[in-house]
Amino acid sequence: MTTTEWIPNGEKHYGMTAVAVSACLSLASMILLFAYCIFLAVRRYRQSEFAKAEEDSRVMRFLWSSNGVLFLNLILGDLSHCIGFMVTFDWLKYGAMPSPPTLACTVQAVTLQMGNIAVAFGATFLASSVFSLVLFSYKFPAKLVASLIAFEWAVVTVMTAVGPLYVARDGGPFYAIAGGWCWISIEYDLMRMLLHHVWVYVAALINLILYSAVAWTILSRRKRAGGERGASARLARSLMLYPIAYILLVTPLASYRAAGHPWPSDTGLAAGAVICLAGFVDCLIFACTRALFSSSGSGKSSVGGATSRRTGNSMSGAWDSRPRFEPKLPTLGAGLGDPDLAFSRTRSRPGIGGASPSARSISFISREEGSDEERASPRMEQVKKEKRGLLATGFLGL
Repeated sequence: MTTTEWIPNGEKHYGMTAVAVSACLSLASMILLFAYCIFLAVRRYRQSEFAKAEEDSRVMRFLWSSNGVLFLNLILGDLSHCIGFMVTFDWLKYGAMPSPPTLACTVQAVTLQMGNIAVAFGATFLASSVFSLVLFSYKFPAKLVASLIAFEWAVVTVMTAVGPLYVARDGGPFYAIAGGWCWISIEYDLMRMLLHHVWVYVAALINLILYSAVAWTILSRRKRAGGERGASARLARSLMLYPIAYILLVTPLASYRAAGHPWPSDTGLAAGAVICLAGFVDCLIFACTRALFSSSGSGKSSVGGATSRRTGNSMSGAWDSRPRFEPKLPTLGAGLGDPDLAFSRTRSRPGIGGASPSARSISFISREEGSDEERASPRMEQVKKEKRGLLATGFLGL
């Protein structure tokens, strides 16, 4: 039976503490995000159909979309990555790390490897969905999104298991101490490149290209349409936050690993603390760009492609969201034959508004309102008068 040797943390203690604290911050952010999304879903499930139609929540519209599902899949990868770094608290408690690796060390290495690859694939799929929607007006269907997510986690599982099952059969443990945490052992440096670094750099490059194309398309379309570029520029900048954040978060640690440790261990721990903030940064960007904490009765909302500004008054917000009445105006040719309209023809008085005695007054009255003979009660007469007062009356000269 192999005896476990505990290697003291030494001067790595403070750097490992920073890594663990960053992981806690990301974990708390993701838990709050998931809790808030569950709260919104439960509240929407309990609402009536009328309340669902009246409420305008940008968050719910996003989460029910293909991009929203892919974003939650990205957060799931961040969560796996974050849980792996949380095991660092175990090494801080003991003041040392195990060699050969214990079960806790192996769990940390596996969750970190799964999180790294899942975030790379998840960010790329999300960027591809936004790119397809903006440039080609093609929305990823639900089956395609489910297939992409299933493919991603199948690949993640294979890339995590292939090392210890096949590569390290005749050598030392595949997952072991790697700086201030457990990951792929330095003995398998080539596998680090093939199973991690290549995918991280490719994902960062693809994200940068796709989001740059999306931002350029938004700005160019707005410019051709002759509209204001302020809103489009803000949207383009918000979209560029995702690839920039991804590159800034993952590049330091990947570069440190790829360089073969020519820098001190504190540099690697600082890069690890940065990448631990990935979940926190993703949640922060989502909260800022999706108005996560804005209520449905205030702020700007976009319904059916039209932007409206709501007031703090709930009645005003509900009234503004209702469809406006737009009467069908008859044309000179075929308008008079419209079966949905009933025209009451009366002679107009001479000299009013320059109209000739032969002019006819045309009142746009829906057939649902009926005629005077059909409803003779005083109450219905008053209701009909109020309705007629809201409808447009025109004069057509014959």
